[in-house]
Amino acid sequence: LAGTLPLIRSGKVRALAVSGSERSVALPDVPTFAESGVGFRLDSWFALFAPSRTPAPIVEQLDRAMQEAMQDSGLQAQIASLGMRYAPVSRAQFTNQMREDTRTWAALVKSSGAALE
Repeated sequence: LAGTLPLIRSGKVRALAVSGSERSVALPDVPTFAESGVGFRLDSWFALFAPSRTPAPIVEQLDRAMQEAMQDSGLQAQIASLGMRYAPVSRAQFTNQMREDTRTWAALVKSSGAALE
């Protein structure tokens, strides 16, 4: 969305819908695909990953540091300027979201007939 915002705001491009499950903070008057009657959702997310065998105390320290950094009003303003919103979730919630996204995209790739060469 960030790359198209200047075009949308200048009137050169008209946004018909956004792909997330919620309206964009940058384009609050533009409906989601779901609101428009299209059964499609693609939420963008960003995450910090660590190797699977990272000791729990280190993971907890990283988690706290990330949560603290995300409270910075300047960072939140920058995120909002890109048309995104900060929506913190627990590690368990994020794991579930990744699994759901993996199932969704795997089914789409399979139904498309795409194959690795």
